[in-house]
Amino acid sequence: LFRDVRITQTNGQVRIIIAENPVVSRIYFEGNDALKTEELEAELTLKERTVFTPSRAEADARRILNLYQRSGRYAAKVEPKIIERDQNRVDVVFEVFEGEKTYIENIGFVGNEAFDDGDLRGQILSEEYSFLRSLFSAAAVYDQDRLAVDREKIVQFYRANGFADITVDPAFVRISDNEEAFSIVFTIIEGPQYTFGKFDVVTRLPGVDPEYLKTLVEAEEGDVFSQLVVDDADEHITLIAEERGYAFAEVRTSESKNRETRVIDMTFELLEGRKVFIERIDIIGNVRTRDNVIRREFDIVEGDPFNRTNLRIAQRALERLNYFSKVEVSETAGTAPDKVVVVVKVEEQSTGELSLGAGFSTVDSYVASVGLKERNLLGTGRTLDASFSIGSTSTQIDVALIEPYLLGRDVSGSLDVFIIEEDFEDESSYESSDTGFTLGMGFNLAEFNRLKLSYTLKQEEITDVPSTASLSIQESEGEFLISTLSATHTHARDFIRFGPEAGYSISSTIDWNGVGGDVTYVQTRLKASGNYEIFDDVNAKIVGEVGQIFTYGGYDSRINDRFQLGGFQLRGFERAGIGPRDSVSDDSLGGEKYTVVRSEVDFPLGLGEDFGFRGAAYADAGTVWGVGERGSTTNVVGDEAKMRAAVGVGLIWTSPFGPLRFNLSYPVLEESFDKTETFQFSAGTRF
Repeated sequence: LFRDVRITQTNGQVRIIIAENPVVSRIYFEGNDALKTEELEAELTLKERTVFTPSRAEADARRILNLYQRSGRYAAKVEPKIIERDQNRVDVVFEVFEGEKTYIENIGFVGNEAFDDGDLRGQILSEEYSFLRSLFSAAAVYDQDRLAVDREKIVQFYRANGFADITVDPAFVRISDNEEAFSIVFTIIEGPQYTFGKFDVVTRLPGVDPEYLKTLVEAEEGDVFSQLVVDDADEHITLIAEERGYAFAEVRTSESKNRETRVIDMTFELLEGRKVFIERIDIIGNVRTRDNVIRREFDIVEGDPFNRTNLRIAQRALERLNYFSKVEVSETAGTAPDKVVVVVKVEEQSTGELSLGAGFSTVDSYVASVGLKERNLLGTGRTLDASFSIGSTSTQIDVALIEPYLLGRDVSGSLDVFIIEEDFEDESSYESSDTGFTLGMGFNLAEFNRLKLSYTLKQEEITDVPSTASLSIQESEGEFLISTLSATHTHARDFIRFGPEAGYSISSTIDWNGVGGDVTYVQTRLKASGNYEIFDDVNAKIVGEVGQIFTYGGYDSRINDRFQLGGFQLRGFERAGIGPRDSVSDDSLGGEKYTVVRSEVDFPLGLGEDFGFRGAAYADAGTVWGVGERGSTTNVVGDEAKMRAAVGVGLIWTSPFGPLRFNLSYPVLEESFDKTETFQFSAGTRF
């Protein structure tokens, strides 16, 4: 409170003379461009209308300096100054010299014999400075906290490759004389490389077979020791125990290390664990999203047995909502030893999108779009999506409202109103327009199984058919009212243990076109897809589809009813490039049956994640056939189930301007009348 206190004694009288510390009137910052004033204010302990002391001002200056250093500006300087005002008030001014960012000039390693410097640099987050890298990443900016993570990553890398005794000293850091660059050196003591010895799983839990649990260890005796294998086995054993009903199971892992033979025997002890129940679920950080929107993603409530598997499932469900930038689900002690409090901590993020889009591809040429989407309407979890797009081959207006929990039940409801105009003049000599709406609802049948039911009513018109077009297309011209009942069953499951996107999906759809209206046919489709991480950051994907149309009541399928293949559906061929074709007009007629398989492997190119480049190799195969009875068939060629196939390579770039993809395909199975396409390119962005 006081900047000076003096005590004097005169003629037996004691006088106490005090000088009060001034009060802060205003706080200013000068020279800060790289960091916002709000960021600097958050570091201050001094506030307006509080007592000023030089020590607090100096401490705040050091805090601001630390903030600049954490952002990579180690040449920064901060000096507090005061401007005295009347009535014992002062203005505090923090004069900031930011300096330039201090980059990492080189990263070296000492003591590494099993792996060269390049191998180890590929494991850490920090990177050496280059101009191109600095445009896309801050990894070359010196960050002391990042170095601590780098040290741990080096340890993890060595332990994943058999070096169980690895030690890594804290990084030695040296700054250049001009304070513009850092040199980093990690000192490593590798130790010997170990192999796995015997594996043993011990448990007394009824219904759990230890021999089966051993098969979950993805290694054999004699394999190089890997901490990743140990951690995966720990997780898999725990998951199996939880699936067997032991919600509180825990695994204790122990290593028996023989340094002479360099062999490690592993023992996994599966214990039932102490039974714990959920006392309550606390939700923190949802300033906009309602509590019930978060709670309904949990299959557990207060009073249920504590189960980490259910918590992991709930956390993934909350992350998939994409309402939050961060989701953390943890537990803390409750009011009794057998009770825990589940804490759900979320950080809200923007769920509204106002987007402008532009793109180009060899399939659809140009496309431009504008969209307004709110994924969490008023915090209720509802989605409102309105979009308009125009391109060289299509124009579309679409407005959709989705309620994920209709009437508070686990049943989704949706309403979609649309207008679609498409141009098929180049492929099949016609244009089409659809105007209508779709009402839908979806619900879970069982775990991993969902059923969606919908009804669509639309007015469809086929126009601009020239007299030179195929007779089959000419007879499809006109207006048609189409009334459709649809059912789609989806079985989907993810397998996080096999990669961040690993899993499979199988869906079957039946569309009954004939609930009134002018067309009568049933369309069936079956689609299966799977993703798997075959190596670290190398992903395999495969998609298979089949479909068929069944007409009834004397109805013959029209050009718009039939399936078409090509473009990105069957790479190596143009849009509608294969299948039945009129040999005179060269129009693609489509088919009532189709099948297609697309397979792809994508992989890093070794340029670093920050550059956003990945490679791909793919193989596609498919066919479409069955033109039906409408119109003359005397000129039709290719109405046979002959397979077409193509192989190719691709370059994928997640660029600052949006995603770009380049495909180079080579057809290996084709017919003479097919329309092939060697090069495909697509680009798009939102801004």
